[in-house]
Amino acid sequence: MKDPELQFRSGGVELLDEIEALWEQLKVHHLGIDRIYPDGIAKANFQKRKNELIEKAGQLLVEIVVSSISGEAVGYCLSTINERGIGELDSIFLEESFRGKGIGREFVRRALEWMDGVGVQAKKVNVLEVNQEAVGLYREFGFRTRQLEMVIPKS
Repeated sequence: MKDPELQFRSGGVELLDEIEALWEQLKVHHLGIDRIYPDGIAKANFQKRKNELIEKAGQLLVEIVVSSISGEAVGYCLSTINERGIGELDSIFLEESFRGKGIGREFVRRALEWMDGVGVQAKKVNVLEVNQEAVGLYREFGFRTRQLEMVIPKS
């Protein structure tokens, strides 16, 4: 994916704070689509999520895509590799106006390439079943459903 208006930045923990506003947008997006357990999403906060990522990750890859026009971050991808050598696509978000341009595919491609370079034992992603765009994207890369978590919605 080549777009002169977009620049990818890669790093680790030092970039996490730069994605907080985008993570908050992802939270709002999830609140809008998750009708089963919105309370869990509503209670989430960035600092807690950041600490969880740092604690679980033996290695962490933070990718941010920045608009060269505005200079603002418009999307991110967080990937981790835990102590057992399991690679995970932990979180991907793009502002709505940047969706459908291949950026999500590029994020996934780059994350999987990073995991392959490290020699992970397995690769996984967790995604809300109602987020069919994301489900379709992950299936394009070979991800398949292994386990289905079911919950009883709060009435």
